[in-house]
Amino acid sequence: MNRIHTIQALVASATLLLAASCGQGRDGAQEEPVGAAPSLVVSEVGASPEFPDARLGIGSVTATRQGTDSVKVHFSFTVTNYELTAQTADGDSKRCNNSADGQHIHFILDNRPYKALYKPENEVTLPVNSEHYLMAFLSRSYHESLKNPGAALVYHFRIDEKGNLQQLEEPQTPMIFYSRPKGDYLGKDTENVLFDFYVWNAGLSEDGYRVKAEITTEGG
Repeated sequence: MNRIHTIQALVASATLLLAASCGQGRDGAQEEPVGAAPSLVVSEVGASPEFPDARLGIGSVTATRQGTDSVKVHFSFTVTNYELTAQTADGDSKRCNNSADGQHIHFILDNRPYKALYKPENEVTLPVNSEHYLMAFLSRSYHESLKNPGAALVYHFRIDEKGNLQQLEEPQTPMIFYSRPKGDYLGKDTENVLFDFYVWNAGLSEDGYRVKAEITTEGG
């Protein structure tokens, strides 16, 4: 069984498709040597439906004390000109883990894996006296981020020693938030894997900022 663990390549765009490539058997079917890791092809994703007027915003953020050392933080988002839970028009043709639950919000807090939100709200429990960065963006049903202005946000905040939430200044330094792939991909799911991330306060170019990633695979 093939397994894709992590991703590494020099890229100049923020949405790529990783496709496993195998040899052909006599009957034309795809096959690969037993125990061999698949070869991989990294290519840009074809044009996706655009939502230039889609907007994501913060409606409210509230913190409720939980015991002596943590708080429950509730995030409420505003979504305009974009329909959560709808299927993106080309979802079937993209062939890369399209969500049956449709379009959604990717919620990335600190270094944790993202959570897909199909309703514009989420709750997390955080320790007192801690600082955090939230990246949230609108996502197509197959998890490709919308990168037009206004479709994403960064929210910088801290929980003080009394459990109060304080919004901090939005960071001005270049940042990158990793989104896809998430977890292990097994068998058929390795045939097409979306590599998607979000760059904040910077642009990517051949002679400027670039992203370095690694691809490791194993066969079995």
